[in-house]
Amino acid sequence: MDEITFVRVNLEVLEARPASDIIRLLLEPPCSLSTRAVETVWVATYNAAGRLHNIAMVAQGGFDESHVQIPALMNIVALSGAERFLIAHNHPNGKTTPSSDDLALTQQIATASDAIGYTLEDHLIFDSQRRYVSLAKTGWLTPRQTPIWRSA
Repeated sequence: MDEITFVRVNLEVLEARPASDIIRLLLEPPCSLSTRAVETVWVATYNAAGRLHNIAMVAQGGFDESHVQIPALMNIVALSGAERFLIAHNHPNGKTTPSSDDLALTQQIATASDAIGYTLEDHLIFDSQRRYVSLAKTGWLTPRQTPIWRSA
């Protein structure tokens, strides 16, 4: 995917939303993570107060993979003016278990974000039944700060 799709769900409404609404927003159109037939990767950015800035699709792949361009992802975070972000993607095969590629990507993004002063708080993987796994909650990702999206 060469272009990035920004999703701005009525910007005034989005910015008034707490980051804890992110699960619902990722499951609803236009993201619709549980109903997509191919893998898509999204980034949600928010500030330290837990207010969402934006949601953007950063990659679209095939049935079992997608390629994320980390510099483009970091550019979205920087341009959003947010300090914190999470990434989310779907597994059309119906399983939320992270692959070795998912874990490697998470580590690469965490390293890149730490290097430029942003916080990757989580990586969520959704299945086709609206279930998800949080890599931070399961211990596969250790953010520098406690994720506020779960408590905002």
